Amino acid sequence: MHSKEEGLRGDPASEGVSVGVEARGMEIRLEDTVRIGEDVAFRELDGEAVLLNLGTGVYFGLNPTGTRIWNLVAEHGSLQKVFEAMEDEYDVSPNSLENHLLQLVEQLREKGLVSVSRFSDRGGDGKTR
Repeated sequence: MHSKEEGLRGDPASEGVSVGVEARGMEIRLEDTVRIGEDVAFRELDGEAVLLNLGTGVYFGLNPTGTRIWNLVAEHGSLQKVFEAMEDEYDVSPNSLENHLLQLVEQLREKGLVSVSRFSDRGGDGKTR
C-alpha cells in the first residue's frame, strides 16, 4: 500500500503547534537524536524531495524547508543541531521553528522513515544503546 504525505507545506511561522510532540508514547524533544531508516531512499529535485521506504512502500513529499531539515538530520542526527542551523538560516521565531521541526519529525517517525532516541539512550561514543 502506498501513501503520500506532504511535509512542511506553507509558511512555517503561520501555524501554531504545541512544543514537544508525542509519538508512540514518547514526546519528541530537541534533545533527541534522529536516525534515518536503512530502507529509506531520498531523491531531491528543484529543492523539493520525495522519501520512499523501500520496505513498506510509504512515500512522503518534502517542500524546500522540509528538504533542508532532512539534509540536516542526515548530517547531524541531533535535533538541537538541526534547530540551531535552521534558526541561523531562516527568519522565523524560535518557538515556531521548534514546533514545526518536532511536528515534521513526528510525521516521519509515524511513517517509519526515521527513528528517534533519547539523548540518555546514547553512550559517550555517540552510539545508541
